[in-house]
Amino acid sequence: MCIGCMQTNANVKLVKNCDAPDAGQCRTCFCRPMWCLDCMGKWFASRQDQARPDTWLQSTCSCPSCRAVFCILDISLVEF
Repeated sequence: MCIGCMQTNANVKLVKNCDAPDAGQCRTCFCRPMWCLDCMGKWFASRQDQARPDTWLQSTCSCPSCRAVFCILDISLVEF
């Protein structure tokens, strides 16, 4: 279950997809899937500059568990 809402299955993994493996500030998160897509989206949005929603898609934030930096392109759905 998702540890954010406890309503749905955890279905999100943070995998670096945005740049070359050694480029940029994003990192692959090695946590097991613990969040659903809705909760991860809410986490990401809550960590952005609320006065500048036009910058959200190019911004980053940290994993709620291990603090690895990720961007919106790094959120991957897990198939069960």
